[in-house]
Amino acid sequence: MLMKSRCALLVRTEYRACLEFA
Repeated sequence: MLMKSRCALLVRTEYRACLEFA
C-alpha cells in the first residue's frame, strides 16, 4: 500500500506502470 502512495506522486502514465509493477 505504501507503494501506491508513491505512485500517486508520479504522472498518470507512470502511475499505470507503477500499479502494474506493484
